Amino acid sequence: PEARADILEVKDNKAKIKFTGNFCYSCGFYDYLEDFAIFFQDLFGKKLEIESIEEIENGAIATFNL
Repeated sequence: PEARADILEVKDNKAKIKFTGNFCYSCGFYDYLEDFAIFFQDLFGKKLEIESIEEIENGAIATFNL
């Protein structure tokens, strides 16, 4: 896979998710995070909004508001 998402924490209507993979070298880096929120809403009927993004080596840690 180009990207992997690992849930780090869910607390107080916030989800912290670590994204890693080859996607972080592409020009569409932030699109993966936005697409994750769209897929989540399609699957679970709950809207996610990106609160913050911390870039790390080989990926990012994104905090979403649920």
